[in-house]
Amino acid sequence: MTIVEFLDRILAPEDDDISKEMEKIVSKKGITVRKSTKVINVTTSEKENCVIAEIEDIHSGTRTKERFSKVLMSVGRRANTQDLGLENVGVKTEKNGKIVVSKDKKSLLQTNVANIYAIGDCIEGPMLAHKAEEDGVAVVDFIKHGHGHIDWHVVPNVI
Repeated sequence: MTIVEFLDRILAPEDDDISKEMEKIVSKKGITVRKSTKVINVTTSEKENCVIAEIEDIHSGTRTKERFSKVLMSVGRRANTQDLGLENVGVKTEKNGKIVVSKDKKSLLQTNVANIYAIGDCIEGPMLAHKAEEDGVAVVDFIKHGHGHIDWHVVPNVI
C-alpha cells in the first residue's frame, strides 16, 4: 500500500507532530508514504487488472508510473457558496468562496450586510458539523441576547 500526498506531510498543516506520528505508524504497518508528490494521471489496465498512476515529485520534477490494485482519491473540501445569490445582496466572499464574517464580540459571525450571518462550512475554520453547530448556537445567542461566544481553540478536530 502507498500513500501519495501532495503536501510535505500526510495530515493537515496545523497537525505537524500528529502527522509525524501517523507517518511512523503507517510505515510500521508496511505502508509506503510518498510526500511532496502529485498525481498527474490515473488510468486503468484491464489487461493487467490494475490502476496505473503517473506521479511526480514536486521538488525534482521526476515522473514515474506505479501500479496499484485500487485508488482512493481525496482532494479536500471547499465552501459551496455558488448560486446562493450572495452577490445580489452584497455579501462579501473570499477568493476561495468562503463568506467573510466578523469575529468581533459585538458582531459575531455577521457578514458585511446587517442582519445576515454565516456559519459552518461556508466560513473560515474547520469544516466540521460540531463546529457549525457551535457557530449556530452563538449566532442565535447573539441575535436574541446581544452577545454570543465561541472558543474555536477548544473545538475538537478530526483526522
